[in-house]
Amino acid sequence: MRKLKEGEPFPDDFWNYKVNQITGYYIKPNRNDQNKETVKKYAKPPTGL
Repeated sequence: MRKLKEGEPFPDDFWNYKVNQITGYYIKPNRNDQNKETVKKYAKPPTGL
């Protein structure tokens, strides 16, 4: 995939470029990146009956 340089007009063949067709520039995908600290921070405490 080609990269769109800053200042270039939006290409007609945008599917060949690494750009978001709505925004007009590349957006890094939002992945679920959880490290050990994040998992520990949001872990549910054990519930006893």
